[in-house]
Amino acid sequence: MSAYSPTLPRTAEPRGADRLLVVVGSALTELGRRRAAAHAQARRDRTAVAPGTASAPPADRLHAAAELTLDRAAMSRASLLP
Repeated sequence: MSAYSPTLPRTAEPRGADRLLVVVGSALTELGRRRAAAHAQARRDRTAVAPGTASAPPADRLHAAAELTLDRAAMSRASLLP
């Protein structure tokens, strides 16, 4: 049985460059999962509201987020131009 899949025979186990790609891909996947979890936790921390406070974010933060979004959209459109 292969270490990567119980249905693959032992001879199908990756070797050499293929094994390296599996290891690197696994590491990148784990890194992505950790980053996503950290971003989700940070977002929960930012949106957590103490009792008795307003739940809406300040208008200046909303404005800054809108400007950042517009800037990113403009840059991605500009990158498509020849």
